[in-house]
Amino acid sequence: MNNYNDFKSGDFIADPAFRAWVYGFKQQSDIDWEYIASQSHSVGKEMEIARLFLKNIEDKTIPVSDLYIERFSERILENHRKLSPSIKLSSRRWYEVSSRLFYMAAAIIMSFGIGWFYYTYSQKQSVNTDSISWAAPEQKLTSRVNRTKSPELVVLKDGSKITLQPNSTITYHEAFDGAERNVQLEGEAFFDVVKNPDRPFLVYFNDLTVRVLGTSFNIRSYGKEEGSRVTVKTGKVSVSANRETSPPQNHTDLSSSAIMLTANQEVFYKKAQGYFERSVASRTQIVDKTISENDFVFNETPLSTIFSKLDKAYGIPIIFDEQQIYGCSLTASLADEPLLEKLNLICRTMNGSYEVIDGQIVINIKSCRNSLQ
Repeated sequence: MNNYNDFKSGDFIADPAFRAWVYGFKQQSDIDWEYIASQSHSVGKEMEIARLFLKNIEDKTIPVSDLYIERFSERILENHRKLSPSIKLSSRRWYEVSSRLFYMAAAIIMSFGIGWFYYTYSQKQSVNTDSISWAAPEQKLTSRVNRTKSPELVVLKDGSKITLQPNSTITYHEAFDGAERNVQLEGEAFFDVVKNPDRPFLVYFNDLTVRVLGTSFNIRSYGKEEGSRVTVKTGKVSVSANRETSPPQNHTDLSSSAIMLTANQEVFYKKAQGYFERSVASRTQIVDKTISENDFVFNETPLSTIFSKLDKAYGIPIIFDEQQIYGCSLTASLADEPLLEKLNLICRTMNGSYEVIDGQIVINIKSCRNSLQ
């Protein structure tokens, strides 16, 4: 076990376990780097210098030998010792990035050249494909891990954007040029997929697969939670269970085929029971650009007209009985309210209720008044 309390920045850069941690790869040991940094301000400073150095060259791929790394690490260490007396650091924790640290790391790079820093830790290009069904053994995969407390943006080579939430990981082909655009997700991420009918985009997570051509949607799938949730913002996606790992069906549900979701719909998959529940997203937005929030100010407007406008605006089927609401009208402003809150206001006014069934809204109006003052 190394005595990391004696390490300088060059020592950390040369340490394989530290590099694995910086680049988000699986470590061979259970070293708690954040704990080590928190125990000593000076050690935390050295770790931050090394981390910034390694992150700066993360996407470079020129290989060099371990001996080369070792020799340049020593030169970096010596240069850092010369620079250290002039550097005054704040009392912030090591992971709160200091601009002075960044400039010091840049100075070291400029001083010694970036030869070995083009070195990329080999595990980044040799992710284990055994547990990834869509990856061939010879394919090189890249993993991105968000170890921060804030979302991180990842832009794929096709232009698709992934907003990766904290404690989440995505894995994908390094080249990202196959007939299918495959991504493995652990955790939560929002996907904004560039449309390409010839190359479908597939996301694999927690025994499920989402398939799209071009759309935007969110997936939440943490292993510790009871299930996974897919919420569609725009476009259309299909969600299906991977049959070879799904439990036997013992529930009358939607699991026998792919579940189609459109904008403002979501599905929750209960893994233990092996079935889907499709519903309306709690956060909805208008998808028909010919309609704005100002169109939801009503004056003696028939309920049938209001429900039809809501259906068109949000793309969610709203089912109601024409005879039941015949003669019912509403005077009210429903602007700037989410879809479900609009429906709550209508139903409270009209002594009615609604139910979300399989991603559709079923209205039941018992009686109605003419208007809401």
